[in-house]
Amino acid sequence: MDSNFSLVKSRIFVYYKNMNERNWGGSRKGAGRKVSGSDSTTVSLSLTKEQADMLRLFASEENKTVSQFIVEKLHLPKTKKNKYEKKKQMKSQSEELG
Repeated sequence: MDSNFSLVKSRIFVYYKNMNERNWGGSRKGAGRKVSGSDSTTVSLSLTKEQADMLRLFASEENKTVSQFIVEKLHLPKTKKNKYEKKKQMKSQSEELG
């Protein structure tokens, strides 16, 4: 029984030692969310569930995000397009041409 215990004890020690050598967690260069290139901010609204559902439905019927829908309906000035919107526009233009 002592030999089994020391075998288990040595395996636990090896496992513990190997865990400490791994490079998991902590900050790393290049980790985290990338900058979108958009100069946007988050706005919070308080709506009932029914209002929020209606807002999502109206936006989806026009194939827009909720943000795009609100900006359009409030006649807010359009801002610079971020790189993802530019790519989307270029793709749709190329599909129209060819």
